[in-house]
Amino acid sequence: MLKGLRVVSTWPELSKKLQKTSLGRTVNGLRHHQDANVAQVARELVNCWREECRKQRKEEKDSNMKKNIW
Repeated sequence: MLKGLRVVSTWPELSKKLQKTSLGRTVNGLRHHQDANVAQVARELVNCWREECRKQRKEEKDSNMKKNIW
């Protein structure tokens, strides 16, 4: 399970894949797993995804602002 979580963490375009699948919900549920290692990796992965999504939204917002200026 840990290996699978680590593989998922390297996928490109995570936000699109998370929106199309229920993977985000599954991993989010693993944050409370009884195995502390699984729970920790799941927490780290969710936090990473959140940060990546924030970056993508900021880049989209900045791009839209540049378009509106010109």
